[in-house]
Amino acid sequence: MASALCCWPPLPCSAKRVFPLFRPYRPQGVFVVALIVVTSTVGIVNPLLIQAVFNKALFVRGGPRLGLLYVLVAIMAAVPIVNGASLYVAAG
Repeated sequence: MASALCCWPPLPCSAKRVFPLFRPYRPQGVFVVALIVVTSTVGIVNPLLIQAVFNKALFVRGGPRLGLLYVLVAIMAAVPIVNGASLYVAAG
């Protein structure tokens, strides 16, 4: 058991040996990272849109701005569709 702990943390030379093994899978890795970024961004967008609905479309001087409200609600409806499409492509 003690011999397994003597090599922690891993040496930098380990990364030099391991990373070349993933070189043939670079396109798939880039694709997965891109999907993670898209999914994370989609998860952040909805709360920001809700804030914009309340602060910029509903409760403003002069009454609600319905045009902006319609646009924001349409974007909020499209967000789960984009998220589902990205997950479908990832599972593909």
